[in-house]
Amino acid sequence: MRQRYWTKFNDYLHSSGSPLETYRPSGKNWIKIRHTNPFTRPKAHLAAEALIRFKTIRACVVLEDEDSLNLLDRLLAQKQDIERDVGSVLTWERKEQNAKSRRIYVETAASFEDEADWRRQFEWLRSRLERLHLVFHPLVV
Repeated sequence: MRQRYWTKFNDYLHSSGSPLETYRPSGKNWIKIRHTNPFTRPKAHLAAEALIRFKTIRACVVLEDEDSLNLLDRLLAQKQDIERDVGSVLTWERKEQNAKSRRIYVETAASFEDEADWRRQFEWLRSRLERLHLVFHPLVV
């Protein structure tokens, strides 16, 4: 069902004229998102998650390089301004045990199993991912 969810999400992005698209949909709980104007940092990207265990969906900025912790610290120094510009309180995930990957995300209650709610979920994900890109694109360098 997740693969169908991500396929339909990609179809929604195309039909809405969004600058976003998904990478090849799979059955995973997350999917990498491409933007027509990607981040200049090679190992930084957007992602969407659909977590059944927590009944949430998330729009994420993902940082996956050796310097991701330093970048996260620099971004945290601007947290108040960034969250104001995004229009949401963000979760700043800071795993320090040998992890290269850091995530900054916003989430909402939703279940990808509720197909009748997909349209609302897709609209929420699209708007949050586009907003995250707008705010973080000049900062993730």
